[in-house]
This record gives sequence, structure tokens and C-alpha cells, in this order.
Amino acid sequence: MKQLGLALNMYLEDNHDYMPWPNWDGGRGNQTGEPPGWLYAYEGNSNLPFKLNTGNLATDTKNWTDHRIDNLGAGTYWQYIPDADVFICPIFGAIVVGTKKWGNYNQKLSSYVMNGASAFFPAPNNEFQWKTCKASQIWNPMCIINWEPDGSKDASVYNAGGAYPDTKTGVSTKLHKKGCNVLAVGGAANMMSFPDFMAQMENDKTKKGLWWWNPKHAQRAWPAGSSLGRWALKFVVGCFRRRFDQVGYPPVM
Repeated sequence: MKQLGLALNMYLEDNHDYMPWPNWDGGRGNQTGEPPGWLYAYEGNSNLPFKLNTGNLATDTKNWTDHRIDNLGAGTYWQYIPDADVFICPIFGAIVVGTKKWGNYNQKLSSYVMNGASAFFPAPNNEFQWKTCKASQIWNPMCIINWEPDGSKDASVYNAGGAYPDTKTGVSTKLHKKGCNVLAVGGAANMMSFPDFMAQMENDKTKKGLWWWNPKHAQRAWPAGSSLGRWALKFVVGCFRRRFDQVGYPPVM
């Protein structure tokens, strides 16, 4: 996951500090003109995740092995990290890929999703016309940009490359015993414990948080109706400090 952080920072340097498009499109592209996203590109509807979905699990597994690079190669991160395995958690690859549940995922290219806040959660009808924010507009470099969602109950959380950080998308509790891999905008990768993550769901929603950080909202950085609370700054900073002190949570490889 650290390599995704490196790719993000190189992308920002090459694109005047603008965040990558989070592939906020249901995995099929909303319309011609959609820019390449961090994970894949629209490209006339030819290189999209759902093209790997035939409905036959054995065929999908073979296509994923043989052809996922065709999709990933059209995404904006590929030029910085041309390695398909970087986009998949090794444990996810070992125990999820090829299963019946995985077969129901529309987006099979990555075990991670990108926070739609980078594109201002563009709904309805792509109201912001493919625009993304600048990294300098995000209030804290510790804001979360990528994480491992919980696809064990609802396959729709892997519908596309971007997602809401809400209770429906959730956080994976199946891949790791201690927590979930998360990546901050500033490039820091770490493992966040499940109890700590869940505790933040009860946090006050009247201030910006590290999950809900849509720059278009002055104080309310989450979409109306969302049920997920946000992490307290002192908590997350403490978690990342534990990594650098080489105690607590293990570093993400």
C-alpha cells in the first residue's frame, strides 16, 4: 500500500497538485469524456472492470490473471507502479480471488477503494464534471484516501474504484486479525485496529474528519444522510506515531 502512496504523490507532482479521478462511475463509466482514473480508464467502454466479468467464475479467474493489466495499464497510477500485484492486498489475493463472493464483485482490479471526497462525491449526474480537488485543499495530510472495504456482506462495495467511506462500504474485518490497511493523502500507510475504527463511528459529525473531508463543505465534510462518524485527529495521529515508534500496529508492506 505504501507504493500506492508513492504513486499518488508522483501523480500530484505531475498534475499541478490535483488529485486523481477516483473512478466514481459504477465500474462502467458514466459517459464518454470521463478522464482516466487512478485504477482504470473509460476508453470508449473497452477497458473497464466489468469486461472481466463473464458470469463464469473459472473464466473470470483466468481473465483476471491474464488480462487485468489491460485495465490497470489504462489507469493513471500504472505509469508510476507498473505492477498489478501492488493493487491487491496479498492476503486478499490468496483467500478471496477466485471465490464465489469475488465473482460477484464488479471491480476486480484492486482490493482497495479510493475516497470519493477527492472528487467532491459527484452526485447526482456528475455535477462537478470530472473535477477533483487539489491536495493542498485537503485540510490534513492524514486524511484517508484509500482503504480496504468490507466486501464480505455486500458485493456492491466493489462496484467501482471509488467509494463513500460509510457504514455500507465499511472496513474489511476478514483479511487481517488486527485491523485494516489505510493510506493517508500524505502517503503514510498503516494498519488501523477494528476497535479503534469502530469507536470513531460515534464521533461528533459537526467537524471535519479524516474520512469525510470533502473540500466543498466548509464545516460539514460528509454527504447528507451519511451514518458514519469520523476519526478524532488525536486518535489517528497517535496510531501513526505508534508505527514510527516501532510499537503497536505492524507497518504495512
